[in-house]
Amino acid sequence: MEWRHACPRYFDDHLLYAGLPVVLSLSGGFSELGFTQIRCVLMGACNMTREIARAAIVSVGNELLFGETINSNAAWLGRALAEKGIVVSRGYTVGDARTSIQDVVWTATQFADLVIISGGLGPTTDDITRNAVADLFGRRLHRDESLLA
Repeated sequence: MEWRHACPRYFDDHLLYAGLPVVLSLSGGFSELGFTQIRCVLMGACNMTREIARAAIVSVGNELLFGETINSNAAWLGRALAEKGIVVSRGYTVGDARTSIQDVVWTATQFADLVIISGGLGPTTDDITRNAVADLFGRRLHRDESLLA
């Protein structure tokens, strides 16, 4: 399994596939594509389409916990999902600590059909979200150079 940006060429009929980790495109592709369903094909366990019933938003960053930054990303994501008819049932804020990120992401996956992670994804040394989540699920990161062109 590879990490990919949310892009129409990876999805059929605006369906996300269970177990496929995606990263929002820098241009906000998720909101433009209008994903409202998830196809359950994880490990071949089932092959059906259903509505996304619950979503969770995980916000990562010490600056959010310390009150240095207002969490406008979570507010925007909540509104964008609500406009698509997707209910955000849980929201989490976690600092820049590997085990904390992994604990919160794991918990979110137990309660939501869709988990969106915001923050901790930049180029600085404290941006460890990608590696923490990849390790949590036993996946490797893959850089798709064609998306950077």
